[in-house]
Amino acid sequence: VATLEINDMFLLGLNDEVEICKENAAMLNKHLYRVQKVSSSYYTFRHHLASTLEDSKSELRIQSMKAWEQYNPIKVKIDILGNIKRV
Repeated sequence: VATLEINDMFLLGLNDEVEICKENAAMLNKHLYRVQKVSSSYYTFRHHLASTLEDSKSELRIQSMKAWEQYNPIKVKIDILGNIKRV
């Protein structure tokens, strides 16, 4: 069970066994997305380094529960030092 609010951070496309630590920061960086839009029919995520809305490569839409399960979202928080922590 996860709640979704705009600007929440998620790791998408990883399995549950991945270790969230500083040593894996480069790998986690590729899978870190923020919630951009939430509607009743789909969720829009944008890669955390995306600087413009025109770049469609950095956007990810999830439109079904099956797709949600395939991406295996892991909700995380970024602390003041930039470390990724599992919620």
